Amino acid sequence: MIHSARAAFKLDFSNFERGFALRCSIGVAIPLFVSLIVHQPQYGISAALGALSTGFASQQGVYRTRAAAMLCTAFGMALSTLVGGFAAHATIAMIVTVALWGYLYGLLSSLGPAASAVGLNSVVALVIADAFAGNNASIVPMQALLVLAGGIEQTLLLVVLWPTRRYSAERHVLGDAYRALGAYANLLCEGAPGAPHPQAIASVREILSDPAPFSRRGDIAAFQTLLDEAERVRASLAGLMTDRYRYERRDDPQKVRAIGEFGEAVAPLLEEIAEALHEARAPKTIGYEWKRAESAAAALDPLPGAIGKHARSQAQALLGQMRSAWKNASMPAHGNLAPEPTRPQPRPFFPSLQETWLTLRANLGLDSPFGRHAARMAVTLGIAMAVARLGPLQRGYWVPMTALLVLRPDFRTTFTRGVARIVGTLLGAVLATVIVTELHPSQNLDADLAILFAALGYFVFGLNYAVYTATVTAYVVFLLALIGTPEHDAVVTRALATLVGAALAALAYLAWPTWESGRMRVLLAEQLDAYRKYISALLDAYVDPASRNPKRLRELQSRAWQERAHAEASVDAMLAEPKQTHVLPTNVALGVLAATQRLGLAQLALNGYIETAAPIARPMLAPLRDGVDGALRACAEILRSGKSLGSMPALRDLYRAAEDQLNEAADPDAGVILSECDILVDAVNTLAELLKPPERKRRSA
Repeated sequence: MIHSARAAFKLDFSNFERGFALRCSIGVAIPLFVSLIVHQPQYGISAALGALSTGFASQQGVYRTRAAAMLCTAFGMALSTLVGGFAAHATIAMIVTVALWGYLYGLLSSLGPAASAVGLNSVVALVIADAFAGNNASIVPMQALLVLAGGIEQTLLLVVLWPTRRYSAERHVLGDAYRALGAYANLLCEGAPGAPHPQAIASVREILSDPAPFSRRGDIAAFQTLLDEAERVRASLAGLMTDRYRYERRDDPQKVRAIGEFGEAVAPLLEEIAEALHEARAPKTIGYEWKRAESAAAALDPLPGAIGKHARSQAQALLGQMRSAWKNASMPAHGNLAPEPTRPQPRPFFPSLQETWLTLRANLGLDSPFGRHAARMAVTLGIAMAVARLGPLQRGYWVPMTALLVLRPDFRTTFTRGVARIVGTLLGAVLATVIVTELHPSQNLDADLAILFAALGYFVFGLNYAVYTATVTAYVVFLLALIGTPEHDAVVTRALATLVGAALAALAYLAWPTWESGRMRVLLAEQLDAYRKYISALLDAYVDPASRNPKRLRELQSRAWQERAHAEASVDAMLAEPKQTHVLPTNVALGVLAATQRLGLAQLALNGYIETAAPIARPMLAPLRDGVDGALRACAEILRSGKSLGSMPALRDLYRAAEDQLNEAADPDAGVILSECDILVDAVNTLAELLKPPERKRRSA
């Protein structure tokens, strides 16, 4: 609880987007100004609400996928406004409808962030429709159309800016990727054995798969080249990290220092590429830094043995990759690109209908965290709507609204949001009261203040949820004032309703909790399965080079990255929950992540060396491949079911047999391949030891 309270007041400036806030604020201002000009403020409120929520939905996706998410949000809100406007005339109908909408929203969350945003804003529109429903049902279709119009207008404001944007999304995400590579190069000096985090490069791939409609083929080709070089740089740095790790294990500080100095030399060059991409300029010539990097690479030449040969080749390859990236980073800034014949394959707006149905069907049961959350959301919203309708609070629709926005599938977010929303609402209420007391605003000033606080809400949306809630509270107060609701009444009733709604959300989670620990075991097991398949495919490519399938390897690598990100997020969420709920000890969960990080490092190095290795068959690696596959399969099974591992393959014996046979065959790449396989075996054995039942650990000790 203390951790949740602290997190509620943490400021995160990494999510600040000035352009997003300005564009969306204009989208809210237009319908309000137009409605005041024609003296119909009630119509402007409906359109402004549609524009407000659709603006927040523009955080999902990149180009066409972003526009699609916004349009789906606009249509979803319009449909909810229509249904809610008619259902609002009967209490039972409204309770049943909001419970159904809550259940559907919980299920849609299983489809990803974009679908979740559409579902959330649709339920928001349903609750608001109940709040604004009058006795005249004939105006409901008009309100729904106005909500749709506000959403479409907000989408058009996004689309018209596309031709003027000089690939800012592509440049910034590529800049972040090269900045992350520079940070990883610096780690060669510190020697923290682990693979560079894949999220930055995965984000680049996501954006390039959703190219801007007005982009040129040559521009996208240059960005694709920068991504390709970033992946090669990542693999080369990982290879150097494994070399450093092996020298550390051999207690050879001189060679460790030589690799560290090379990493320290190339880091500023990678950071300069990153800055150039962020600032849409060519990288500045840094002759001294290039000479320093070349000298550091030359210092690796005297390193003897297979490891030294590998380090030298990785360093030379890295310099070549960086020169290519340096050249291509200049092209988007100057716009002098030659057209290329290929363009990345655009991704679909949303998953196929069959994939969507299969995902939803898999999450219908209460054994799924999304299925449980959907049921919990339905019951909570139904009770909250009953309290709003049957309780003494005027404008009690803030009760289900707060419960909707606070209740989340995980413990940490639910209680963090609960604390943040209560504090933010009270701050917003106090702020609005002070403004009303001092200014006594007219209708025009109410509109100006509503626009001001909507703009502030967009600006602080990614910074802190409590501050965002304060701005939205004031925004709604002044928006309601446009149709005659006294500001003081709106402030007091919203504060009280927020307390009730947050309490309902907290009680719902405590009554039927969904602790992350059980889900974490499954996600760790899925990560091991993804790594197992990827490692088997990599070793297959060494056993039989003819079987190598680069496309399949990229798919398996991407899947391993995704599962890694999910497992890390799950472990992080578990650490925020009460310790008595942990079904897997904290040290074991963190140990599994550390061991899989070493697995990822070896995988990356093996993948990066495939093109360099001699294209000869190595059947002696097949038993080791099968042993690693079986051991990882057993580790995944114990994470899923808690069953004993049983007999484990003797990986170290399999490794020694492969070592003898490779050396006997005088394989030119034996040293590098065996070095990476040594890390694999060590990491898998660590996993097996971590996951042994306590009694077996005592016996083995």
